[in-house]
Amino acid sequence: MNLNEFQNVTTGNQQLYYLFKNAPVKSSPPTFSTLWSYQTGNWVVSSPALSPDDQTLYVGSVDHYFYAFNAQNGNVLWKVLLAGPVISSPSISINGNIYVVASTLSSISYSATGTGYLYKISPSGNSTILYTFPNIVGTSPLIDPNTGNIYIGCLDGNLYSISNTGNLNWKFQSGGEIGSSPILSNSGNTVYFGSANGNFYAIDASNGKLKWSYPTGAGIVSSPALDSKGNVYFGSTDDYVYALSNSGTPLWKYNTGSRIGSSPAISNGTLYIGNEAGYLDAINISNGNLEWSYQTGGYILSSPAVDADGTIYVGSADGNLYAISSNGSLEWKYPTGDVVGTSPVIAPGGIVYFGSNNYSVYALSTGNGVGLGAGPWPMFRRDIVHSAVGSVDGFKLLGDFEGTGNINFDDLMDIALAWGAKVGQSNYNINYDIGPAADTQGYGYYDTAYPDGVINFTDLMVFAMNWGKQAVNPPDVTSVLSANLKPSNITEESSGNDIFLTVYLNDVMGCDLVVKENNAKFVQKIGLDSDIVLIKEGGGIFHAMIAGTDKSINGKITFEFAKENSTSTLDILKEEFR
Repeated sequence: MNLNEFQNVTTGNQQLYYLFKNAPVKSSPPTFSTLWSYQTGNWVVSSPALSPDDQTLYVGSVDHYFYAFNAQNGNVLWKVLLAGPVISSPSISINGNIYVVASTLSSISYSATGTGYLYKISPSGNSTILYTFPNIVGTSPLIDPNTGNIYIGCLDGNLYSISNTGNLNWKFQSGGEIGSSPILSNSGNTVYFGSANGNFYAIDASNGKLKWSYPTGAGIVSSPALDSKGNVYFGSTDDYVYALSNSGTPLWKYNTGSRIGSSPAISNGTLYIGNEAGYLDAINISNGNLEWSYQTGGYILSSPAVDADGTIYVGSADGNLYAISSNGSLEWKYPTGDVVGTSPVIAPGGIVYFGSNNYSVYALSTGNGVGLGAGPWPMFRRDIVHSAVGSVDGFKLLGDFEGTGNINFDDLMDIALAWGAKVGQSNYNINYDIGPAADTQGYGYYDTAYPDGVINFTDLMVFAMNWGKQAVNPPDVTSVLSANLKPSNITEESSGNDIFLTVYLNDVMGCDLVVKENNAKFVQKIGLDSDIVLIKEGGGIFHAMIAGTDKSINGKITFEFAKENSTSTLDILKEEFR
C-alpha cells in the first residue's frame, strides 16, 4: 500500500496514519411541520405501521376501529370496526395483509379481563377473525416470512403459534402474563419474548419447545431487539437493560435507575431505550456503557425510532414527541396535550407518524428529508411494516444466493428451483423473493428487497439487473482525504508496560487507520461499534478499516503499544496537531 496517501502522526517508534471520508456537515437542527392529523374516537395507544410501499398508514384506536390512511395527506381510505379496543400494534405480511388484535375489556384497568381476537385484514379493508384467545392480547403479532405462521403472546401466559389459515400449531406456557411482543431470530428458527414472571424465553419456532430461558428481577413488557450477530437486547421492570447472546449467555446489563416499559432501538452501535423516570438512555451495545441520557418531562413507554441522520424520536407521558440528536441534545419537541405512548414510524422523505392519548394520529415533516436509519433494529418491531425479524447487516447483492460476492449460474439454479413458489409452500424461500427492489446505498446495484410473497418474473428481473455486478463490501473509503484528528479526539491511558491510545471518531463516514509498529509491541484492541476489517501487511503495517456508509460513524479504536522510555504518546500527538 502507499502510505504517502495518508496523513500521519509520529509517536516515538510508532506512526499512526489516518485517512477519513467525512460525514456531511450537519446544518442547524431542522424545523418540523405538521403535515396532517386525524382525530379518532378515543386514545391511540397502538403504534402505527406503513405498507411496504410507504403509501398507506395503518393504526388502531381504543375506539374499536382500525384505520387505513393515505400516508401523504391523511385521508381515511377505510376503517374497520373490530370487536373491542385496539391496544396491539399491527404487523404487515409480505403480501400486504395486515394482522392486528382487538380485545374485549371488562374495564380500562390493569385488572381487566376479556377476549382477544386476531384479525387478518386485506389491503382493501376486508377483515376476518383468524383466531380467538381466552384472554386479552396486548402484544403485536409476529409473522414468520417463510412459513406464514403468526406468533403472539397473551395475558393467559401462553405464546401461541397460529397458522395463516387460523389453526393452532402449538402454544407455550410461560408462567406469567405476556406483554412483550415476540421477535424472530436472525436464523429464523427461534422466537424471543419476555414474561411477567421475569423470565426471558427462547422458543423453537417449529415446535414450541423451550430452548433456554434467562431470569431477570421483575416482569418484562419490553419487546426485544437483535443486532446483526444475533445478540438479543431487552429491558425489564427491575430497571435493567439486558444483553444476551443467542445461546442465552449474559453479555452485560445496565441499570437505568427506573422500570422499563419501552422497547429498545439499535442503530450504529448504540441502543436507545426509555424508562419510567422519563429518561431516554443511549447505551453502547459492545460493552453496556452509558453514552448519554436525556430526561423528558414524563414517563416513557414509547419505543424510540432512529432516522438516517441519527436523530432519535420518542414519545413521553408529558404529551410531547421528542427529536433528540445523536449526541443527546434536544432538536425539537412537538406538543400534543396528552400522553404519547406509541412508538413512531419513520417514512422515506423524513415523515414521522405517531399517535397520542388525545385521540389523534399525527404526520410530521422533520425537515431533514431522511428516512429510517441504519440497522440492525432502528425502531419498534424493526421496520415500517413491523416485521420483527432479525437480519444480518452488510451490503448485499440481491441474487447472490450462494454468498460468493457475485452472481453466477449456481444462483440462477437456486431461483429456478423456487420458481412460482408462494408464501406457505415448501419450496418458497424469502431469500429468493428479491423483487421489487431498490439501490438504497447508491452503489449501482439492488441491495434492498421488498418481497411480494411469490417467486416470479419481478424477482428474475432484479436478478438479471444485478448479473455481473460486484458487491461493494466494504465500500471504498480512500476517495476523500480530509478531516484532521485533534487532541480532543485522542486519549491515553498507561497500565504496566503498556500504553493504550484511543482515537475517537465523531460523525465520520468511513476511515482507514494504519499503525506501523517499527519493532514495538503492538496489539489491536477494538472498541468501535461499527464493523471493522483488520488487515496485517508486511513491514509491520496494520490496518483498522471501518466501512464507509451513508451514515455517520461515532465510536472509538484503541491501540495498545509497548511503553517506550518515559515519553508520553499523548503529548507527542498533541504537539503534532498544534
